Amino acid sequence: MSHSPESRQRLCARVNPRIHFVDKRQTSRMPFPSTDDPALQDPLAKPGKATRLSQSLPKVNPQQGIAHRMANDIGVAIVSGELKDGARILEEELAAHYGVSRSPVREAIGLLERRGLVRTEPRRGTYVVGFTPDLIADLFNVRGVLTGLAARYVARQRDPQALADLRDVAQALAQANQQADITPMQFAKVANGLGVTLLRHCGSDVLRRMVSDHGHMSSWGVIWRDRPMDFQTPERRQQMTDDYATLCELMAAWNDVACEAWLRKMLDDNREHVLRELQQRQLGTAAPQYQLQTLTALSEFAAGATRSAAASQALGQPSPATPAPAKRRR
Repeated sequence: MSHSPESRQRLCARVNPRIHFVDKRQTSRMPFPSTDDPALQDPLAKPGKATRLSQSLPKVNPQQGIAHRMANDIGVAIVSGELKDGARILEEELAAHYGVSRSPVREAIGLLERRGLVRTEPRRGTYVVGFTPDLIADLFNVRGVLTGLAARYVARQRDPQALADLRDVAQALAQANQQADITPMQFAKVANGLGVTLLRHCGSDVLRRMVSDHGHMSSWGVIWRDRPMDFQTPERRQQMTDDYATLCELMAAWNDVACEAWLRKMLDDNREHVLRELQQRQLGTAAPQYQLQTLTALSEFAAGATRSAAASQALGQPSPATPAPAKRRR
């Protein structure tokens, strides 16, 4: 069967390996274009004007799954503000930068979609979804609930080995805090040992999977990947060190409710410092419904329950927390 010159050219373009593979040594990192580039604001920008991702992506690490590596790299560029809301993601450009075929590129885009960082429009392409303060606050609130539950499970089991491991983490954090030249990233990596230890001793495979999914299938991990938005000052690092010591004291008393509340309070503090960092970058702040204060809410609830019980007793009515006495049968 004969082919016209045009059809042969299209066929060669489809099977030409140079379309899918390039020498990674030929790719170089260049300064990212200015944010006034129309392709950064216009979600319907033409392919020729789309943002060149290779200019803001790091070199390839061959020891990490390429699809996850691509998703993490693009996620960091979105969180840092290099890629703005509406910037177009081109599959061929990613494939060229990483020296791979389209298959892992599409897998990476799928990961980014599940993390809520990009959207794909049929017949139009894939575009960046801005990393908003509401999204970040929501991530911290969910993380606080999950890790708070892990702390409560650990306290209820009363395992001396778990307490010893938590104290080791607190001691390692205190030692790290004494280092004058420690970076926020180094401090955050040591602090992460708390969550790892709690999950190891919580005894719940379901909870471990949920926390793992939250870390890998949401944009949670992106916040801490290259430049954490917390632990920027010695005062903040000292506060976190003191909070770890307090958690160990509560765990030593096996007070499961207090352990859960304190752990959630620590995540509340994380969230507020990250939101403050975003506000300094002029990205706004989260809506009020996301700015939870766990300890304040619990104390207000307890005070309200006490007032309600006192009012019921004054009126001669049973307390809402106390069931009414059963009537005697005649």
